[in-house]
Amino acid sequence: MPSSSDIVLVTGATGQQGGATARALLAAEVPVRALVRDPWSQPAQAIGALGAELVRADLRPGLPRSGGRGVRAVFSVQMPPMTETSVDFASELAQATNLVAAAKAGGVQQFVQSSTSGVGEHTQAAGWAEGRWAAMADYFHTKQAIIEAVRSAGFARWTVIKPAFFMENLPLLAPKGPRGGLLTVLKPDTELALVAVRDIGTAAAHALQNPDRFHQGNWNWPVTCARWSRSRRPCPQPGACP
Repeated sequence: MPSSSDIVLVTGATGQQGGATARALLAAEVPVRALVRDPWSQPAQAIGALGAELVRADLRPGLPRSGGRGVRAVFSVQMPPMTETSVDFASELAQATNLVAAAKAGGVQQFVQSSTSGVGEHTQAAGWAEGRWAAMADYFHTKQAIIEAVRSAGFARWTVIKPAFFMENLPLLAPKGPRGGLLTVLKPDTELALVAVRDIGTAAAHALQNPDRFHQGNWNWPVTCARWSRSRRPCPQPGACP
């Protein structure tokens, strides 16, 4: 049986990636400490009912001591605060760097960061130098800055996973159901890398349970490619859809 020294701190535990990671770890009998903003929310209570220890925290001012005490490893994922007119990428970066600093100061041995597919290779995209993707620059630069903070922190073991578009989000593009078409600005022949959230959680849990094997791993994580005009197909290789 795992001991208390095996505790994994999971951020975003009431969200899709953090929730999937927490559930995968708990299923493997790994102790989970879940950081949540509202421990009485339904998603937090659901994770708690599975056996996770709930700790109330907001990473923008920093991690409370109770959150990091006795933790062996951290699963980290952030979302920037958003309004109808703006996205606060500075806050996203602050959340991540505060967590990295607190984890390092607390003697955490392993850090697994979730990012986004393509980060690190984004400046090589066709049209990037010409400004075609200028609207996405802050998004990708923030993700890359977080990765660099993790790599340079000096953790004994670290891993970066880069999930693609969540399959679970596809219904949001079809509000009238499968016969009503997709609401998207993508061209019909555009190929989109897809991954199921449950698979993200499984992959993260494997990395957290096998720190030596996955040390310095830096993986894009699409499982399937799809065209809007035809059925899905497996990706030919990890990390890209041609």
